[in-house]
This record gives sequence, C-alpha cells and structure tokens, in this order.
Amino acid sequence: MSDKRKFLIVDDEAANCELLKRFLANRFEDEPEVGIAYNGEQAIEMIEKSPQPDCVLLDIKMPGMDGLQVLKSLKPRFPDIKFIMVTANRSVSKMMDSIMSQAFDYVPKPINFDDLEKKILSALNQNN
Repeated sequence: MSDKRKFLIVDDEAANCELLKRFLANRFEDEPEVGIAYNGEQAIEMIEKSPQPDCVLLDIKMPGMDGLQVLKSLKPRFPDIKFIMVTANRSVSKMMDSIMSQAFDYVPKPINFDDLEKKILSALNQNN
C-alpha cells in the first residue's frame, strides 16, 4: 500500500482547480496524487470508481449538484474521507450546514493557503 496522499479537488472553475493543484504539489512532500472533478456528479463517480482520496477540497457553489449535496451523498458511504468545503459564500448557515453534514472543515475564498494547509494537515493526521 502506498503512503502517497490522495486528494480530490472539486470545483467548476478550472483556474481554481489548477491553483489548488499547484498548492498541493508545492506544500506536500512526495508529490501527492491529485484528481480533479469539475462538478458534483463527476466527483461522485470518481470516488465510487477509484481508490478513495484522503481529503477532498469541495467547492460548495457549483451548477447542478452542489458541494453540500455531494457531501451528503458521499460521507455516509465513505466516512474516512475528510471533506474540506471551499467557497466564496461566507454565510453562517452554509457553514453550519457543512459542519452538520460532517464536513471536516470550511475554508472561505479568497483562500488563505497557510490556513488551508493547517486544516488539511489536521484532517490527514486525524486518520492516523
């Protein structure tokens, strides 16, 4: 079994996906495996058919199936995956909905990458 960390970035904005992918490659050793899904349906399909990621960076606001719907669909079936919600919507109700839906944490946009790194490390260390 590989010790390489696996991440999935889910965001309908390609530029955000690339930015997060570069961030993960630069901040985490051993070149983590990083998958990208551009919508909720694609994220669910990838998680169901592939080795599960350790951590999912999941945008809340996406066309079609939004991030909260993805979280509510996947978390009961894949309880070990840590979901960190990423969104420009700073509303308290969305944050509470994420937490009540078992997201590990919440990161507002624009992203503070030091804060995101701490939250990812905390999520990954919880699995150990």
